[in-house]
Amino acid sequence: MVRNYASGKLMQVSRRYVKKFGTPEAGEELTGYQDFSQLCKDLDAVINVLWLSGTPSLQIQILLRIASEFTEYVPAFAPEPDATLRLLRKLDHCFASLAIGQDLITMEALPGFEAGLVGA
Repeated sequence: MVRNYASGKLMQVSRRYVKKFGTPEAGEELTGYQDFSQLCKDLDAVINVLWLSGTPSLQIQILLRIASEFTEYVPAFAPEPDATLRLLRKLDHCFASLAIGQDLITMEALPGFEAGLVGA
């Protein structure tokens, strides 16, 4: 369910990004992004749902996808430092927390990490 939600929303972000460069067709519901803060708001919503899902295997995979696509989107827009840094701060928090298995702010174990980090 979370995977389908995230995939659908990221596909919608991608479509809106592509439509940014095209001519809008009459009656079309999905419009292109007018500014970078709109795109960041949409990505932020996906990150929020993903973070609340508490599923590390999905979180890591989809957060990496978001980070990768984010780097592709940035050059196409005028600079918007507040929106950009807000989203980067959120991604940083997610990645750093997942790397240590606990939330950096609350220091609580993340779901899926209750027994500690296992691996290499």
